[in-house]
Amino acid sequence: MKEIPFENKIWKIIPENQFNHIFIETRSPENRSVVYFRVSFSDFSIQKINITEDPDLYWTSLAGESNGVLILTHYGEKEIPLNIGLSAYNAETGVRLWSHPNLKLMEIQDDYLLAQDVSSAETPLSVHLQTGTVITRTDTTSRPHPPLPFYYPEPVLSQQPEFEAWSRKIETLFQQKPVAHIDFWTGNAYEIIHYYTKESHLSQFIAILHHQKPVVHECLYRQIHSMTYEPFFILKNLLITIKEGNILCVMKLESV
Repeated sequence: MKEIPFENKIWKIIPENQFNHIFIETRSPENRSVVYFRVSFSDFSIQKINITEDPDLYWTSLAGESNGVLILTHYGEKEIPLNIGLSAYNAETGVRLWSHPNLKLMEIQDDYLLAQDVSSAETPLSVHLQTGTVITRTDTTSRPHPPLPFYYPEPVLSQQPEFEAWSRKIETLFQQKPVAHIDFWTGNAYEIIHYYTKESHLSQFIAILHHQKPVVHECLYRQIHSMTYEPFFILKNLLITIKEGNILCVMKLESV
């Protein structure tokens, strides 16, 4: 598994619409800074996106990308942050293409996005990604999403057979007892299992089996205070997850 460390905590990961890159948002609450990166899947090179035209970048966040346009959402009120306002940037150069203070993102669709104008009661607007021009469209197509793991909670009052089955498998292979919930994904003769254990503290693990044999078993967090949902995803036969908050981990799932 390849590890790519970042200086600050990885806050969000957004895939490029062709799934050839991912965009990463890193944050340092202590320094009140945010930095955006693009990671290529061809050679795992990292490019910092130099956004210089937004004076308060800390109050922005990754919203999506399509066809070379990166969309950031804004948080207007600092005391009670509200997700209102959108800006578009060239995903390579960081040059701002347009900005709308009253738009709330709903969905990105190839060359357009759907957004709600919070200053009016109009129906959702279609906004051209490159120009920010508001247009009327009737042809809308949802974009595909990367495969995510299945989620099975620990049984409380009733039996959860899937959790119990995966729990027994983990106990047999790794002599660990999972708690809370188990996430898993299967494909190309791989089984990817994400789970938590708790002794004196809560720890987070990922295990990768190929043809039912373990090839990776690694602790992602040794001491954590909260749990992660959608802890990994698959893009173009690449497993992507995060270790210790600031390390991007990527593993190629070879075809059978």
